[in-house]
Amino acid sequence: RRRKQATRMLLPSVASGRPLSASTPVLVFISGWPDDERSFAEVAKQFGDDYHTLSMCLPGYSENIPQKIPRWGYSFEAVTKMLRETIKDQVGEDRRVTLVGHDWGAYFCFAYAEKYPSTVDKFVSLDVGPYSPTKDMAFKDAAVDFLYKGCLALGFVLRALGFPTAGAFLVSLFPWKLLGPCPNEPKVPERTKTFFTPKGFNIATCYPYLYVFANMAAHKGTFDWPVLPKNVPILFIHGTKKRINFHSPAFVASLQQRNDHSKAIPYDCGHFIQAQKPNDLVRDIKAFLEDDHQKSSS
Repeated sequence: RRRKQATRMLLPSVASGRPLSASTPVLVFISGWPDDERSFAEVAKQFGDDYHTLSMCLPGYSENIPQKIPRWGYSFEAVTKMLRETIKDQVGEDRRVTLVGHDWGAYFCFAYAEKYPSTVDKFVSLDVGPYSPTKDMAFKDAAVDFLYKGCLALGFVLRALGFPTAGAFLVSLFPWKLLGPCPNEPKVPERTKTFFTPKGFNIATCYPYLYVFANMAAHKGTFDWPVLPKNVPILFIHGTKKRINFHSPAFVASLQQRNDHSKAIPYDCGHFIQAQKPNDLVRDIKAFLEDDHQKSSS
């Protein structure tokens, strides 16, 4: 196992599994808010015999690989570029990889595949897919979506303006069980478990939520999603035990219309699939990768 020290242009990452060679397939795992690079540890180790794996998190999220978050955080474009630079640094510029992203990690996998399609073999998206609350949600669900994202965005803005304690206090007041999107999470990754404690909380990590509203402001109130290239097969796995979904029905329908082994699979769990259903997740990812291998060799 090799730990990569983060710089401003690289994401925190940990390499493990088979040693990298010209013929070794590469799996890139990317976690979301508020996880770190350990989020997929239980899953990644089950691919170690056959794959070189990279486990990453968003910039500034790692407790083990220190990285300062700038005053206004990192824009979507900046994080996508950092993901590209990290993959290049770890496995080479022309190497094709399979992306596995959860939560915000899934969003940045979409953005990466749109911008660098020739470097992506396949894509596994966990619990997050294209949607806009103003277009794809009923009013009640959209209200939940806006409330929690708005709280996190405002907390981050207060931090950026020099009031981090006020921002952290605001977020601590949010009634996650009552109004949050994911009230049924019996098991979560280690960093999520410690995040909402006085010692573990970091208001600076809420920067993606500021850029949600910046994105919507730039697109007349609609959240603009990256477009996944048609030549990149996608496996979408989502939990059903949530207050709201982080994807649109149209996205699931679009996967069913493709003929490249793309598919959507619902799991009887909450948002943190990698923690609650790791063995099922490994099974379905392996089946998806094998399906695509058979397709490309036929």
